[in-house]
Amino acid sequence: MRNITMKNLGIVLRYQLGNGAMDKLYELKLLNKIFDVLESFTPEKPEYSLTELQKKLNLHKATLYRILLNLETREYIQKSRYSGKYRLGSKFAVLANVCLSGLDLREVSHSFTRTLAEETGETIIINVMEGYHGVCIERINSTQPVKITAEIGHQVPLLRGASGKILAAYCDDRQIAAIYEKEKGELAKPLEEIRRDLSDLREKGHAITFEELDRDTAGISFPIRNAAGVVVAGLSVIGPLFRFNDSKVPGLLRFTGECAALISKELGYGGNRGESPRAA
Repeated sequence: MRNITMKNLGIVLRYQLGNGAMDKLYELKLLNKIFDVLESFTPEKPEYSLTELQKKLNLHKATLYRILLNLETREYIQKSRYSGKYRLGSKFAVLANVCLSGLDLREVSHSFTRTLAEETGETIIINVMEGYHGVCIERINSTQPVKITAEIGHQVPLLRGASGKILAAYCDDRQIAAIYEKEKGELAKPLEEIRRDLSDLREKGHAITFEELDRDTAGISFPIRNAAGVVVAGLSVIGPLFRFNDSKVPGLLRFTGECAALISKELGYGGNRGESPRAA
């Protein structure tokens, strides 16, 4: 059997026998050096001189220069005409767009939501914001006898219930005011109090509600972010109120938060603190 894996972003080819024993191991050392060069560039240090890179990577200067020259030719590296320093080239923007355009939220999230459903035993949903509602685009219903179910395409209000409020929390003030006008007949709080509640929710990073939409139900929701840090969806675990007790809620929070973080990472989110807090 032949397996191909990645090691430190360098190619490692493993040829295995049928019983799993490894026969040969080949590593492309030059390719590892190339990746080391590319991964040296960060938001904190976007530019390097040839001497700075050579000191950082401890590569022979002639070898490093040849690597940079070839990468520059292919537009993976560009050299400033003013400072003479190197930075990542425009080809990465092109490849990033190709990568992100191929990411489908339902496809990316499915294995994670399935695991979350198994860990919690509750119904798992993903909602996105469409107009003045949240809309369910993915769900895995609980297999327990007593459960709360959801259907794809189901709409939820944005200012009541965890699955909607996690989306509203990342809207701007103008959007929140417009949503409030649509829902105020069903709300017991004035707009300013709702804004404070959403601000508190945003600070906590999650929503948890009890019986806000339906009697005897509860929900916990976390935001899902894209590569730009923008909230594009909400991940929720919902179930009957009696199972969302003091002993179970901490575990539900931990599992749901970890799952939302993994999905966000698959969408390209790196966890930077400077991301936009607003929803797409």
